[in-house]
Amino acid sequence: MKQSEIQARVARLQFMTKRLVSSSLAGDYCSAFKGAGLEFDQLREYQLGDDIRSIDWNSVAKTDRIMVKQFIQERDRTIIIVMDNSSSMLFGSEDPSRIVIAQQVASALAWIGNISKDKIGFLSFSDQIECWIPPGRGASHCHAIIEALCQPCKLGKKTNFTDPFEFLIQLKKRHAVVFMISDWIELNQREKRLLKILKYEYDFVAFRILDQLEKNFLGHGFTFVEDIETGESDLVDMDHFSTFLQERVEEQNSFFRSLKIDTLTFLTGQEWFKQLTSFFHKRMRRLV
Repeated sequence: MKQSEIQARVARLQFMTKRLVSSSLAGDYCSAFKGAGLEFDQLREYQLGDDIRSIDWNSVAKTDRIMVKQFIQERDRTIIIVMDNSSSMLFGSEDPSRIVIAQQVASALAWIGNISKDKIGFLSFSDQIECWIPPGRGASHCHAIIEALCQPCKLGKKTNFTDPFEFLIQLKKRHAVVFMISDWIELNQREKRLLKILKYEYDFVAFRILDQLEKNFLGHGFTFVEDIETGESDLVDMDHFSTFLQERVEEQNSFFRSLKIDTLTFLTGQEWFKQLTSFFHKRMRRLV
């Protein structure tokens, strides 16, 4: 894809998401996701009326003085948008394809964060980490993220969740909200363990993009199926394959529920913006 085509896509995406993302939706997002919370400021001597739970017992042991931890309210909220840019995201039995929906959802999240004056970071990955934009603010920063997420997928790029998971764990952005957008094709045991750690480090949200065929596969008998990531093809029993796809989705759902990870599934060919709005509303009502 030529640079001029990428710039044209960026312009279209910005225009569409800015038009869709209203201040009311930004308000729903703010209500649906808690602020950063409290940040440690300093130690001071205990005063009558202080909560005994704030006593720093290590300091008491060292100084023989009762010291309490003092915190200040963090005002910054950080959101990190993580997008799968592997070859499997190119698949789509109807428009828009997975990657197009991923770009649109990621762009909307970036603009919502921009309106809310949050710090926004962006990470894209395939078989390796492809792009990392550290959290920042402002329209120009938001534009840079949208330009980065519009970079085209390349054939032959496999999905590797290990690298982005380990990167986020080492990043240690306290209280950040992570939106990870992927088809979530398959997690191995190591990646599942890493995701369990991420769940405790971040407010982690999994956005899953499925094709309509993965929900209602139409086909019978044997046919050759090609893996879009490896280019390999194999003869597959389509009746068994349909059951396999449905069972894989249910297994994912069960795993996400076990970790209490909020999950939202977008289907190709359907309106994603209403689903995103409904997701914010449901989460907001749950937190009230």
